[in-house]
Amino acid sequence: MATKEEIRMKFFGLVRDERYRQEELWGEDNDRNHTGAGWIAILTKELGDVARELFARHSSTAHLQAAVRNSLIHVAAVCCAWIECMETGGEGG
Repeated sequence: MATKEEIRMKFFGLVRDERYRQEELWGEDNDRNHTGAGWIAILTKELGDVARELFARHSSTAHLQAAVRNSLIHVAAVCCAWIECMETGGEGG
């Protein structure tokens, strides 16, 4: 079984990879255009995806956990993007 530190390092890597995917999809400067209300809307959508996965019919517990984990990584990546926006002078707050 993995240690908490190993789990964290894997998680941070997955969030980093998701941030790169988001930047490739939306453009590196796109995040600077969001206001605090915009970030809340994006984050709420991602949290809704977590809820949807929790209530969806999955073929197995492992499939459910994988789907929820993936959605939670998206939530964390959006939080990271929001912080990046604020730290680089974007409106974001």
